[in-house]
Amino acid sequence: MKIALVTPLKDEIENINRFLTALSKQSIEIFSLIILENDSDDGSKEYLDSISTVSNIINFKVINLEFEDKSYRVDAKYSSIVKQGFEYLEEQEYFNDLDFIGILDSDCFPEGNYYEELTAFMNSDKRLGISSGLIFTDAGILHKTNINWVRGGCRLWKIDCFKSTGFLVEPSPDVISVALAHLNGWATKTCKTIKVISREVGEQGDYSFYGASAYYRGHTIVYIILRFIYYSLYKFDVLRALQYLRGYFSSLISNKDKLSNKELRTYYNWYLFNKLIKRYH
Repeated sequence: MKIALVTPLKDEIENINRFLTALSKQSIEIFSLIILENDSDDGSKEYLDSISTVSNIINFKVINLEFEDKSYRVDAKYSSIVKQGFEYLEEQEYFNDLDFIGILDSDCFPEGNYYEELTAFMNSDKRLGISSGLIFTDAGILHKTNINWVRGGCRLWKIDCFKSTGFLVEPSPDVISVALAHLNGWATKTCKTIKVISREVGEQGDYSFYGASAYYRGHTIVYIILRFIYYSLYKFDVLRALQYLRGYFSSLISNKDKLSNKELRTYYNWYLFNKLIKRYH
């Protein structure tokens, strides 16, 4: 079983040892780990430069990247970093021998049986192309994301799924990659018996970004209104609901660009209908 992982990393000096230790303690070997260090100024780059091998990882590689924009954002910059890791793997002689390829963020610490259990879970269903476990905080609190949503920071693709879909440099790449899998006949599903420890993500800060991303993907106004109601009445977070609404309608009024991929835009235009008829899983 050959697993290759790509890890974007910026200013994670406090997490590097914990991250590498979590991988070294996996119950199966990690065939390849590619760390994409970008613009760290906390000593992460220098510390990684001092590491040549990691226990339980056969091929370990650190790639240092530099950007004019030094900020960290979960947008097309993040996906462009991940893309460079995937492109590096695609150039390696062993790429076609891989069984799984995935992303593991540097603040994600999988439990010891994570990859053994996840690969077994995926192999039990021929249609299952992308999967992940669930993410918990150090305090044992489950992240607030839908438990059926495959997590972006600790997911695996079957290599055949990855080859059929590729990886696009877009905002919210985890959402886009799920859509690509569905459009290519693959299922996506979480394995709810395994977990990763990480700080809480995706629930803080200005939620306008997510509204703007929904506009960019091509979601309908009906979908946006339903999300507004969900955040307001079910999550009891009116501020987040208003920010989400503002992000979407600000992009709509400004007539901002949308996805260039027409097939993906159609997928999101019909997203609610397809959910109702359970066309994709």
